[in-house]
Amino acid sequence: MNTKDLVFNIYIINLDKDVDRLEKITTELKPNTFKRIKAINGNEHDFINEPSIYKTSKYFCPKSVLGCNLSHRLALKTFLDESKKDMALVLEDDAEPIHKNYIERIEKCIYSAPDDWDIIKLDWMRNLPFGDSKKEFLCGYSAFATAYLINKKGANKILNNIIYWHYDVDINFYGLKIYNNSEKLFKQNWNNNGSNNQNIPFLITNIETIDVLNYKILRVEDTEFSGSGLLCFIIFTCVLMNCCYD
Repeated sequence: MNTKDLVFNIYIINLDKDVDRLEKITTELKPNTFKRIKAINGNEHDFINEPSIYKTSKYFCPKSVLGCNLSHRLALKTFLDESKKDMALVLEDDAEPIHKNYIERIEKCIYSAPDDWDIIKLDWMRNLPFGDSKKEFLCGYSAFATAYLINKKGANKILNNIIYWHYDVDINFYGLKIYNNSEKLFKQNWNNNGSNNQNIPFLITNIETIDVLNYKILRVEDTEFSGSGLLCFIIFTCVLMNCCYD
């Protein structure tokens, strides 16, 4: 199926330096084409004068997190400004389609989705209490923004809100109707090549919820802390203080 015949446009968020990722996802999505969104490199961007970012987040939120959030918003703005279609498929460049017929599965998802949807996630963290796992669409909080469908109503809601932290966390507080497709259609390629937000090896395998510890969550001046790094720092500090008082 040619991309022009789809009911949605495809947007890929990609940093200039991640050429290999762009080549890989281009191959995986063939014959469908997409519009590349030039991702914002947080380490090279001045966030101080960004009106869309909450004032304290400009100083304490990791730069990579802010860059990622702004990149997703750039994809949404491009969609609203340029597309005549009402829906878009937004992919991070480390997304991988799980099935060769991913387009047909996405279209099935669209036509069977609840009427009130703003976002339908096609990759999301499992092991969360969604309730009835037999439902076709699961409503509730979920992590990840690797791959998702969004309509113009949802895109406008996001752009009308301010940035606080991680994009996939923020959108849960914008009054959006977010559904998680019960069948994951994309997966995130967790490798060491590129610029995803993970900065330490997995400590525990096969447990997706532990992935959260690998994400950068706090910045103090130019030092950024992952969840695991901050946890280790707190434990070390408590042990040290305990030794000092013994």
